[in-house]
Amino acid sequence: MFTERTEYWAKAGQADAVLQHRKHASRVREQIGLKPGIIRRGSGTDGPDVTWQCDFDHAEEHAADLRIRDTSEEFTAVRTQMNTLIDRFERRVECDDDDTNARHEPATAPSFDRTPAFEAGVALRKAVLGDAHVERSLVNAQADPFLLPIQQLTTEFGWGMVWDRPGLTRKTRSFLSCSFLLALGRHDEFKTHVRGAINNGVSEEELIELIIQAGVYCGFPVALEGTRLAKSVLDEIKSTPST
Repeated sequence: MFTERTEYWAKAGQADAVLQHRKHASRVREQIGLKPGIIRRGSGTDGPDVTWQCDFDHAEEHAADLRIRDTSEEFTAVRTQMNTLIDRFERRVECDDDDTNARHEPATAPSFDRTPAFEAGVALRKAVLGDAHVERSLVNAQADPFLLPIQQLTTEFGWGMVWDRPGLTRKTRSFLSCSFLLALGRHDEFKTHVRGAINNGVSEEELIELIIQAGVYCGFPVALEGTRLAKSVLDEIKSTPST
């Protein structure tokens, strides 16, 4: 048996709002096919203001629950709103071994720390690179503790703090990202950001000029390879039916 318990400490005057929003979160969980869990109101003195708890029969059920909620747009919106109401939260997962009836030490399940910067980074990353690419990256990281830290840092810092800065337009940041990645020979990431650049308004003509400019400073083999890579992305975009 696995028990996940999340404790919320509300901002001043927001305890009732946290309770109501946690109830809303449980309704959203039911809508996306998850157990609603149990909600308790705390004393608000020494302990948390609100506690949510849910029991799972085995580790696989809990892991599936994490994957579903972390790729659900509805639940992501709920988490984003909750972050505006709380000072902090603590999440623990406990395992009760039925064979020995022994209580194991609480273990933290692999999970993203959904800070406001992380949530902003997820939204911006999806807007630039597309929902499918980002959700695939997040789901893979959620299921593998080795992948999770770099996805947390990339999303929270790279996208939520740097890409979200007001000093440059998204189009300019895409232009720069493509230039850097092409110069570094990071071909997979270059292709990903070519798609992002198109989403951010970079035209094919501007992309051609970027690659030619790279040829002057990085060498024509780099420009030739960049042309082939960018062309493959453009052909893929054109062959994908619009929805």
